[in-house]
Amino acid sequence: MRSKIIVLALTLALGGVFWAGVAVGKEARQAKFISREEVKWIDQQGLRMAVLSGDIDKGPYTALLQLKAGAEPPWHSHTGDYEAVELSGTTRHWMRGEDGAKAKKMTPGSYWTMPGGVEHVTTCDKGVDCGGNCGPCAMGAR
Repeated sequence: MRSKIIVLALTLALGGVFWAGVAVGKEARQAKFISREEVKWIDQQGLRMAVLSGDIDKGPYTALLQLKAGAEPPWHSHTGDYEAVELSGTTRHWMRGEDGAKAKKMTPGSYWTMPGGVEHVTTCDKGVDCGGNCGPCAMGAR
């Protein structure tokens, strides 16, 4: 009987140590707030960008993007998939072999994804600068 009690005690103690280790090993997440005045914009090949999280040079990141009204950047692709939401203006996106005149208008509130490695064009209609949120974004355009 005594050996059963010792085995039970050891099992409970080791289980407690395991769960304590799991709890200690988890990093506490913290809230992050960036006001409009704190956003740091950089120019990136005709595109204005403000990285909000992650590292554009090392992996996935979240960013605000801005294209001038009437901008027509060249064909490009990204190293990985990305998702985006249109915040202002109207953009259009199309891939090689598609007719840009038939590209869907992406107005504020619109959402899209783009697979990595797919050559495409993104334009901003005239009249209003286009702004969007990309996240998680792929590493740089090529």
